[in-house]
Amino acid sequence: MLGSFAVLAWALLFALPASAWENDLAEVTISESGGLSDRTLAALDTMSVVLGVEPTVMQSGTIRMLAVSRGDATVQSFAPGFAVPMSFTAVDPVGSAPLLGLDISGALARGLVMSEATAALRGAQPGDEVTLEAWNGTIHTFPISAVVPDGAIGWTELLFGMDVATTLGIDRPSRAVMWGVNTTLVDLLTSAVLGDAPVRVSGPGSEREPFMDWVLPLVQVKQRFGEFSFAETNTDSIETDDVWFEANIVTVVLPRLGQFRCHRLVMPYIEGALAELEASGLADQVDSEDFQLAGGCYNARLARGGDLDRGFALSRHSWGIAIDFNPSTNGFGAETTLSEHFGNVLRDWGFAWGAGWRIPDGMHFEWHGEPVDRDRSDCAARLALSASPSEFGEPARTCS
Repeated sequence: MLGSFAVLAWALLFALPASAWENDLAEVTISESGGLSDRTLAALDTMSVVLGVEPTVMQSGTIRMLAVSRGDATVQSFAPGFAVPMSFTAVDPVGSAPLLGLDISGALARGLVMSEATAALRGAQPGDEVTLEAWNGTIHTFPISAVVPDGAIGWTELLFGMDVATTLGIDRPSRAVMWGVNTTLVDLLTSAVLGDAPVRVSGPGSEREPFMDWVLPLVQVKQRFGEFSFAETNTDSIETDDVWFEANIVTVVLPRLGQFRCHRLVMPYIEGALAELEASGLADQVDSEDFQLAGGCYNARLARGGDLDRGFALSRHSWGIAIDFNPSTNGFGAETTLSEHFGNVLRDWGFAWGAGWRIPDGMHFEWHGEPVDRDRSDCAARLALSASPSEFGEPARTCS
C-alpha cells in the first residue's frame, strides 16, 4: 500500500502546475476523527518524502489526575477512587520546538507543562507535583516544570514528552503538524492518498475556514460549567461527586421533551431553541417518546462512538451540556433525518451539531458559545455571554 501511495504522490508532484508553487509556505495540521489510523500514518510517511518535511506526530486524549502536591502539603485531592479528567497532548520535545518555542520544549525535558487556566482551577504552580493514573492502571507522579498560556499549547491542560506518554501507557496518535509546506500540494496529496477518509486538513487558506461545529476544549468546559471528580464503574457509566451535581444539574419539564435533567446554565439556550423551533413549525421533527427512551441531556458516562482507545474521555453529556434528538433515527455515522433548518436553529442558539462532523453524529447538539445573533430576540440578548472564554457571564434561567 505504501508503494502505491508513493507512486501517486510523485506523479502529483510532477503534474502540479507552476502556479501552485506560488502558494505561500505555511503550517498545516492533519487530524482524523478517532485518532490517526494506520492508513493515515502510512500516507504521512509518503507525504513527508515528497514534501521533504518530517511531520511532528502528537498524541492526545484524557487522563485522570488524582492529586496535586507541594512538598509534604496537598494542594488538591479527591475522595478514594475519584479523580478529575485532564486533557493532554504528548509531543517530542525536540521535533516540536519550532511549533512550541524553545522555552516550552525545554520545559518538557524537566517535567509536565500545565496550562494557566487549569493551574488556576486547582491552585497549582511550577514545582508542584501531579499524580496521574496511567491508561494501564498504574500510578505515577511528575513535577510541573512550567505553567504557560493556554493558547501556547493549543488549549490542552497538560503537555508532556513522549517518554512520559510511554510511562503512562498511552499510544494514540491524534494529529500531525508540518510547517514550511506548500498548502496546495498538501491538499492534493491528502485527497489523493486518503480519499474520503475522515481526515481534516487545517491551516491558512480559503479551503480551511473556521469549523462551524467546533466544540469547547475541556478546560473551557470546566471554567464555565464546573470541574467535577469522577469514579469509574464496571460499565461506561461514571459516578460524579455529589457537590458538583447538586450545584449544577437541574430537572425540568419542557414541551415536546417532557421531564429530563440538564446543566442549569444550558437550560435557557435549550428553551430558547425549542421556542424558535415551535414558532418556525419545526418542532414536529422532535420524537418525544424517543427522546425519553434514548435521548436526553445529562448522562454521566464515558464517551462513545468511533473514537476508540481514548483512555478516560468523558462524554459532554456528563456535564449536561449536550442534548440528543431522535437517537433511534440519527445513529452515529449515519445520515441525519433532522432537517438542516432544524439544526441551524440549534446552531444559532450556540450549539455545535454533530451532523457537521467528519464522522456524523446527527442526534448530538453540544453547547459551545453564545447565540449567533445577540439581537435575534429579547431572550437572546438576556442570554448573551461574554466573548472572553475566561469571563463568562451567567444567563437568565428562563426565556419566558
